[in-house]
Amino acid sequence: MASSEIEDLSANRDMTLDKFKERSLKRLEARREEQRFYPIEEADLKTVNRCALCGSVSVARLAEVYLKGELNFCSTSACEDCLYTFRSVSPSFRWFKKCWAMISTKKLEVFNPEIEEIRRKRYQKYFDLLSRHVKNFTALDVGAGYGTGSTVFRKLGYSVEALETEDDKAYYIERCLGMHVHTTSIEEFLVNPKKYGVVIFSHCLEHLDDPVVVMSRMRDLLDPDVGILYLEVPIIWNIVTWSDALYLTHKSNFSEENLSHLATQNGLEIVEKVWWKHEDGEPWDLGLVLRPCSTRDKAAHNLKATSGDHTLDQVRELYRKNLPLGRSYPLEKILKYSVPYIDHFYYTLRLDRKKVVEPTQESDFISFSPITES
Repeated sequence: MASSEIEDLSANRDMTLDKFKERSLKRLEARREEQRFYPIEEADLKTVNRCALCGSVSVARLAEVYLKGELNFCSTSACEDCLYTFRSVSPSFRWFKKCWAMISTKKLEVFNPEIEEIRRKRYQKYFDLLSRHVKNFTALDVGAGYGTGSTVFRKLGYSVEALETEDDKAYYIERCLGMHVHTTSIEEFLVNPKKYGVVIFSHCLEHLDDPVVVMSRMRDLLDPDVGILYLEVPIIWNIVTWSDALYLTHKSNFSEENLSHLATQNGLEIVEKVWWKHEDGEPWDLGLVLRPCSTRDKAAHNLKATSGDHTLDQVRELYRKNLPLGRSYPLEKILKYSVPYIDHFYYTLRLDRKKVVEPTQESDFISFSPITES
């Protein structure tokens, strides 16, 4: 993952700038990636002022990322009541679509075969899990990527449709796999949904602009008698370190408690709960096998979700975990980063910065740089 390059900084504080730059560029080359820089302006941003999960207006700002010290284009906040953690300012889905169009190649090839092999193994696990519960073998794969997982289910007898919004991936699914692919957002797709026996919704919810709104409609995709929804996300306590503040594609971070709450309060019953570790060195992810309940709680949006045994300070501590440069910041302070451009969607990192720029705001401001001045 691209974020690993950021996390490596904390383990390599003494690495020289030239070595860091050389290694990073070699990784890009090995993945056949080029450096890409994406423009952004205020009109591209989505702002959230309250907790979408429980409705609370008691929200604590954790981190802010600025473009050249001016435009706050990514902020992370946590609900003080239920600890749902989310981007209170972030690039909208429209911005991502615009950027995907900028880099579209229409090449009929898989971008990273190693990732697709991991996906294939992951979907085989899903099939083994869900086969105990499924009776209607029509499936929708949401966020299908290059269709590798969809193909696993199709080869095992399912009638599969894919939903994939990224241009090159959807093009590959349609042209190379001959599979029906929907290219709208999940929000648009849910306006007039079909019914499916299985909906696979794996590692997508955390990327959505409006995950709570989407979950309120996911029940509508399922065959009311035998439909099964498989939902999988990374869990905040397992995945978040300081670098999550720079990780643009994740819009939300869920705990086990608030994810379960979100499902059950939207007419879905938890049939089975599983924990997966899909690769060595990767965190444990939570999977929920869900089916429609006979009734739906119409007042779900007014209910408070449980935060379990965790506290807001523990969330704040996550955003200081492995913080590079050997700095320490009080928990009550907002961590602030300044970056010169957006690179690769997944992180905002300048490889050729020669020194730490002097802070431009109050003392808690961090001008981000991979190394400190000697």
